[in-house]
Amino acid sequence: MSQQPRSLLIITPSLHVGGTETHLLQILPGLKANGWEVSIFLTSAIGALAEPLSKAGINIVKPDFLNAKLHNKSRILRAPLLLFTFLRMSWYLHKNKPNITMFMLPEAYIVGGLSCLLTGQNNLVMNRRSLNNYQQKYGLISKLEHWLHTKMTRIITNSSANIQQLIHEEKVPEAKIQLIYNGIDAQRFRDLEQANRDTIRAEFNLAPSSFTMVIIANLIPYKGHITLLNALALIKAQLPLNWQLLCVGHLHQPFAQELIERAAQLNLTEHIHWLGAQSAIPKLLAISDLAVSSSYEEGFSNSVLECMAAGLPLVVTDVGGNPEAVLNNVNGLVVPAKDADALSKAILELAVDPAFRKTFGQASKQRVEANFSQAKCISEYDKLFSSIC
Repeated sequence: MSQQPRSLLIITPSLHVGGTETHLLQILPGLKANGWEVSIFLTSAIGALAEPLSKAGINIVKPDFLNAKLHNKSRILRAPLLLFTFLRMSWYLHKNKPNITMFMLPEAYIVGGLSCLLTGQNNLVMNRRSLNNYQQKYGLISKLEHWLHTKMTRIITNSSANIQQLIHEEKVPEAKIQLIYNGIDAQRFRDLEQANRDTIRAEFNLAPSSFTMVIIANLIPYKGHITLLNALALIKAQLPLNWQLLCVGHLHQPFAQELIERAAQLNLTEHIHWLGAQSAIPKLLAISDLAVSSSYEEGFSNSVLECMAAGLPLVVTDVGGNPEAVLNNVNGLVVPAKDADALSKAILELAVDPAFRKTFGQASKQRVEANFSQAKCISEYDKLFSSIC
């Protein structure tokens, strides 16, 4: 007799390309293959990742008004649209009664959590993907989240730093918290290990001999691009000739323009490539020699794991899950956030030592395979959800 399918509902704001959304794309098809009926309820927008998830057999529930893309048009419309979402979601939950409901990101947690409590849902799971620094700006959200924590069956998080905040600042019992690290499909990056670097570099107008660094992060202030530019200015004459930095991330305005102007002020323009959002991440990593994460705050960065899977050494800041992925002097160097001097010294140390970079790069691949594989991540979600059911 076949096993009765178990239903899992994910509530999240959108499926635009981002860390949380990419994580869902990586794990949900695997959970479906393990016998879960998976649906996603969107509260604010649709997004580019809806199509691949739909093709993987994931049911996408999107209220009709999302097609009008009104949520970002006006603050006046925001509240009534969220109220409509709440009512639509409550009706959906009343009809479908999923075995488990998991909330991703604050908006979904509050709207979805209240809707689930109203409709008497059981087995509620909150998935914390970042540090709770945002709560400092929004007192009401903070209080609502802390209250909702008491109603959750489990709280999943992806780094030890998040666990410490949940326990000490948000008073969540340790027994309620489950650590599940992000997982990625490393094979996507291994496929290009033997690729012709010179050919790929030519696609991006890079010289075969240039020392190339890469940072994958949206161009928003807390990702620390300003500190990275200041650090590079300190060592630009000591770096290998014709060094280059590839900046991959959505070109958010007006901050993107500030970064471009800052690079010009520091006489770095000829070395910096502002590539915008890119789908060819494996190719870019295959032609890079060093990866950098200069964030001031972080949950657990998928891009750091991708760089590790590609066999890159890393320089990262000591925030969030970074020091759990990158072990200092094992597969990279860990430096304090917002410290341009420390960042510059770490970059220079690796830039001038190819043997050092090779050793760290090999260790990066080994750490991904042992600790951060997609298969392991899916298995841990499956075990947790099965135990809850």
